[in-house]
Amino acid sequence: MALEANGRHPFRISAQWKDPATQRIHIFLSENLWFDPSEYLAGHETVTVLVNRDDPRKHHMDISFLPSMA
Repeated sequence: MALEANGRHPFRISAQWKDPATQRIHIFLSENLWFDPSEYLAGHETVTVLVNRDDPRKHHMDISFLPSMA
């Protein structure tokens, strides 16, 4: 089921990483964003993602470079 609030759907930033040990590709998603972050991503080829070594599904994407909502 897709998330929707007031007829709007959130944006999310996705990043991928290839684990050199297993050759598996992991996809990481940011938290929900209620504005289009596209203009703030220009010039950002990489984003920091903190990953739990034991469970890569547990991660945190650092999106602190984005403006915060008022």
